[in-house]
Amino acid sequence: MVAFVLAFRGAEKSVEIGPVGTVAEWRGRGLSTRLMSTVLNECRRAGIEAITLTVDGDSPTSAHRLYERLGFRVTSSLLALHKPIRS
Repeated sequence: MVAFVLAFRGAEKSVEIGPVGTVAEWRGRGLSTRLMSTVLNECRRAGIEAITLTVDGDSPTSAHRLYERLGFRVTSSLLALHKPIRS
């Protein structure tokens, strides 16, 4: 496997997408775009009304650009904080 998209059926007519991934050596070949397009088309055929996904805004792969090209729009953002605890 060199690329994947997981999609989970949610409440009523919704789907949550994630994670999405492509092996580094295979990036830039349109695999994620094709897989995501297939998922979106299947959702339309199934009568899904809402599709959501979560993406790291600082993703080194700029994944958000793919999602925006496919019609996703930012509806909210989350700031996660981390504090390491040492013994």
